[in-house]
Amino acid sequence: MQPRSKDFFAGGLILVGILVLYLFPETRSWQTDLAKAAILVGFLITLIRLHRAVRAFLYPPQQAKAHQGEIEMRLLIQSMGIIARADGKIDKQEIETIREIHARIFGINLDETEVNQILSDLGSPVDILSNLGRNKSQVSPLMKQKIIQACHLVTISDLDIDSRERAQITAIGMALGFSETEIKEITATAEI
Repeated sequence: MQPRSKDFFAGGLILVGILVLYLFPETRSWQTDLAKAAILVGFLITLIRLHRAVRAFLYPPQQAKAHQGEIEMRLLIQSMGIIARADGKIDKQEIETIREIHARIFGINLDETEVNQILSDLGSPVDILSNLGRNKSQVSPLMKQKIIQACHLVTISDLDIDSRERAQITAIGMALGFSETEIKEITATAEI
């Protein structure tokens, strides 16, 4: 049964039970018992439906959180990839930093070929930045900061801080909703 039809069915049982009891008080005992049973079943169905509605409201499905985690993971990797590619070359140290950050945040170790595959599959920085802007409401505030910090760590990992990398960090931070001042503060707190 559809949810609405269950509600109507429960309401109908209660209504029929009440009508039988109050409109026909002189009915046989089995009919009275049947009317009382209809009322009880109707209330039971209503309580079960109410319980499910409250539970769904208080405890949303875990699937949404899993989806959020996937989005955060993808955005982090894409953002670090933009930074690694910003100066036109991807150093081994940048790949190693991406691997370490990914393992530290998500507990998943990627090997060098997986990181290279991810970096080769990246779209243009403009596409990734628009993707960040579209999905920023699904990324937790803490993860937004971690993305900026991770990008900063990738920037300094090869000991060659390029102005294009700095500009990309600023663009990523702004796409996530941070001001330039906030981006500088967040990068200053990045842990190596």
